[in-house]
Amino acid sequence: MYLRHMSCCGMKEISGLSWNHDPLMAMKKFVIAANFAYPEHWRFAHVVFTSARMPSQRQADVEYATRFVAFIKEHKLGEVKEWIRERTNPNTGNKIRVFIWSPNVRAIRKWSMVNISLEDTRHHPARYADPNAIHVS
Repeated sequence: MYLRHMSCCGMKEISGLSWNHDPLMAMKKFVIAANFAYPEHWRFAHVVFTSARMPSQRQADVEYATRFVAFIKEHKLGEVKEWIRERTNPNTGNKIRVFIWSPNVRAIRKWSMVNISLEDTRHHPARYADPNAIHVS
């Protein structure tokens, strides 16, 4: 999973969410990626992510985004909305759902203090010396 820049400096995109069917692991990866990208402060207000399904798949087969949304809401980690309705990607024919999340940085910081360990950051321990530190301005 990646946290990518967008043209608007106030937004980021989560790509590769489908690689993380477990919303807990997806959230851990998001928090770690966000801290790596901006160790001093979080510099974005919104995050976009999608779910995609091939025309032959049922919606229930690609519920990773729905589970991530439920996780965000259950843990009160910000406001998330599905934008418009499922549309067909003209490039692939896949059905795309788009979500916009406004993270609650303070709630995510509190959540991370309980749920993220040094073991979770083992691939980048030097850049994430304090797994509980998400700096909030």
